[in-house]
Amino acid sequence: MLTGFTALAARASNQVVLVLLTLVATRYLVPAQFGVYALASIGITLVRTLFYTGPFEFLMKARDPRDCSSEVLAINVLLSVLLGAALYAIALLSGSLFHTSDITPLIILLIPSNLIAAVCAWQESLVLRSSRLKAYYILTLSGEIVAGALAALLFYLGYGIMALVAQVYARNLFLLLAYLILGHTSFSRTLSRARMAEILHWSRARYASILLNFSTMYLVDIFLGAILSPAAAGIYRASSRIVTAAANSFAQPLQLITMTIYSVRTARGDADYRDWPRVFTGIGIFGLPVLVALAATSEAIVPAVLGVEWTDAAPIVSIMCIGRAVILINSVVSTLLTIDNRQNFLLKFQSIQSIASFTMLALLTPLGALAVTLGGTVIAILGSTYLVRLTLRAWPEAKPILIQQLAPIALCSIGAAGGGLLAARIALATNASTILTLLYVGIGCLLCWGIGALLARRKVADALRALESR
Repeated sequence: MLTGFTALAARASNQVVLVLLTLVATRYLVPAQFGVYALASIGITLVRTLFYTGPFEFLMKARDPRDCSSEVLAINVLLSVLLGAALYAIALLSGSLFHTSDITPLIILLIPSNLIAAVCAWQESLVLRSSRLKAYYILTLSGEIVAGALAALLFYLGYGIMALVAQVYARNLFLLLAYLILGHTSFSRTLSRARMAEILHWSRARYASILLNFSTMYLVDIFLGAILSPAAAGIYRASSRIVTAAANSFAQPLQLITMTIYSVRTARGDADYRDWPRVFTGIGIFGLPVLVALAATSEAIVPAVLGVEWTDAAPIVSIMCIGRAVILINSVVSTLLTIDNRQNFLLKFQSIQSIASFTMLALLTPLGALAVTLGGTVIAILGSTYLVRLTLRAWPEAKPILIQQLAPIALCSIGAAGGGLLAARIALATNASTILTLLYVGIGCLLCWGIGALLARRKVADALRALESR
């Protein structure tokens, strides 16, 4: 139970730190400078994301880390060097591509950070194998706070955009040193090129999946900005950031806890995954009510937080929240399928889903951001439903458990949405200030969620205990 609370608290705190850092950055950077950094960091972020899939997952579920640990490290370092060279070539062309010379030195400055991230990701996988999740989350939160504080100080001292570059290096170095101090470093008995080839072969589908995810993530903005206007793209991106911050606070801990619990079981030869619905409920009992409540109250929340000029984002936020609430279960089922060596199927599935998304964009973009959001949400929900059905066919004993666990989630979600909506109506009727609006809605959601959790307390406690299972 404590692991689940630690995971949620750390992830939520990480999101708060990132939001605060963004607010500080906007005080010292003009939009053009912030845009230059965003463009420069796209490739860096993609490479860093690759370190946390494929070989990372292979090492997580290996019976003995000494069978593949050094090979995973070698692959990460090699990937960093090769893709770093590609990014350097892109950096030399970026000036003419984006019509600014400022982006080239930023990319070049950021490229070496991925070498540190490559080693950090390898060490992180070894830490997670030890099942020390509470220590892991405390360290990641500490890393965000230290790096964010350093960036804020550098902004204050007048270093401008270089503060964000320093933040990237500070976070990577802090986490690497912290993971090393935990003392779970392990190397292979011998470095085998054949084993490296085996890991790379296993990882091909996972790498391709990340590339598909990444392209899909940024294609919406490109379509909206090119076909409609930058304002349409801005409304969509602002809405997405609000919902993503809320959803990731639960989806990422849920995925990590699932990977850790069932990878450890797989490593010791236990492939019993029937209790996965309880693991989902352990986090979902908090995550789904938050997203459903945000969907119900966005009409009041969005203008209060972003300003009245962002009122058009409210319905987009509502639709996105409903979609993210439904597909939160993907954090469990897709992870289980990966552990069960079905990553090739997941790649094929994701390719089909991406084709559907691209077609939807081409057809619906002229109708506006709201239509695109609705179309994308429908595709995501249909895909999630299919993955859940596939997972239940693989482990049919989980189906009655899942049906039982839906009751407390539904009860708490309806309660949070109803309480928040009532409070939001009161805030709108009384023209409450931003702080009072957020306070009213927060109290309303929490009280009514608490009533639902109290009524379903036995199933909730059972789900929370599942987060500690090994």
